Amino acid sequence: MGENWSENRARIKENSQSLKMTLRYRIRVMPLKNTPIIYIR
Repeated sequence: MGENWSENRARIKENSQSLKMTLRYRIRVMPLKNTPIIYIR
């Protein structure tokens, strides 16, 4: 249980970081191209 918990916490941390990166990427890309492809995912 303890190992899984720490593993899950690390995974959540990674996911939140990647989420922030994708949000920044979307904010950067949106004004350049108004393509719905960005929202698919």
